[in-house]
Amino acid sequence: MSETMLFSAAIFVFTMMLIGLGLTIWDFMRGEPRAQRIARAGEISGRERATRRKAA
Repeated sequence: MSETMLFSAAIFVFTMMLIGLGLTIWDFMRGEPRAQRIARAGEISGRERATRRKAA
């Protein structure tokens, strides 16, 4: 394998790793964990409303 082909393969692999890292970061910022936090916040506010109704 020539040096040029090896360098091209290394650049390709490095680019794929960067894309994967970027998608992983994006997924953790926008994906399921964020949706779970939003759902939990809704449950808490729903419980507070139910408690307030019983107290009134």
